Amino acid sequence: MSQPLLRLPGTGNGDLGALVRFATVGACTTALDAMLFLALTASGAPPALANIASYSCGIALAYVLNRRWTFRSEGGLVRAARFYLLMFAGLLLSTVIVTALSMLLPPLAAKLVSVPIVFAYNYTASRRWVFGRPVSDAARSAPPENP
Repeated sequence: MSQPLLRLPGTGNGDLGALVRFATVGACTTALDAMLFLALTASGAPPALANIASYSCGIALAYVLNRRWTFRSEGGLVRAARFYLLMFAGLLLSTVIVTALSMLLPPLAAKLVSVPIVFAYNYTASRRWVFGRPVSDAARSAPPENP
């Protein structure tokens, strides 16, 4: 068996395919978010409510596509809750970075700097914590084993 040409941190056995699929899903959900945001604000919705609605639709689509296509994983309430918690944490991380860097850079530049950082965080956490291993009722209710 040949070795992969490129091995990225957090991608396991050189699984560049999952990373590319994750980026593709991100591009699709970002486009959906932007289009819905523009449509909602153009129809008179306040920007904050439009952002919440459009961002939420993007997250819902991201969960389905990443679960089924990117990581080929089973679903479930625990996995979905983990994903939504992860996405909220990613949003918080992005906001902190943009807020801090906006004191030194123009806001758009600060936003652009945050994108690869949040992408790396989201991918790594999705792969390891959300979709990395099966989540069963027994695993959730069992006490942790002593090493």
